[in-house]
Amino acid sequence: MRTLAVASVTAIFTVVLVQIGVAADLPVKAPVMPPTAAPYSWTGFYLGIEGGGGWADTRHTNPLNGIHSGDVSINGGLFGGTYGYNVQLGSWVLGFEGDFSWSGIKKNFHDSIPDQFFCSIPDSPVNCMTKLRWLGTDRARLGYVWDRLLVYGTAGVAYGNVQGTHCQCRLSCFSWQQHAHVLHIWRRC
Repeated sequence: MRTLAVASVTAIFTVVLVQIGVAADLPVKAPVMPPTAAPYSWTGFYLGIEGGGGWADTRHTNPLNGIHSGDVSINGGLFGGTYGYNVQLGSWVLGFEGDFSWSGIKKNFHDSIPDQFFCSIPDSPVNCMTKLRWLGTDRARLGYVWDRLLVYGTAGVAYGNVQGTHCQCRLSCFSWQQHAHVLHIWRRC
């Protein structure tokens, strides 16, 4: 009986050891590697909305005699859209961008210089008005990229529509418009 017990224990250990040896030869799954992200690209179109405010100084001047209203500060809000396209070439980015805004920058005012009497006559409703109606910009872009950081510069043009009015005595009103500081249009209201 003792031989049977030793043989049984030996057989059990042999089977267990063989199973351990076989398990050591089983194929092991490779560790799961996280997917690598594609490099970030700045190439593409974009659209957006923009808003803000602006301020400026205005002066109305009579071109015949040089009398003027003096400098008057104006301010107001802006709202509009922005657009552009970029193309990434290696670490460099080339692009075009622009914006267009409707403006509420305006002011009705009287002379800021006492006794000048250009935008105000004592006991009279004479006043001047300046209004920036709209503005826009178009720019070229050149930049350098470090992954998601783009350092760039732009150069381009700005344009807009400024309207000025001089009204006096409720009888006559003279108005002018200036587009991009180039075109002057004078008209009677």
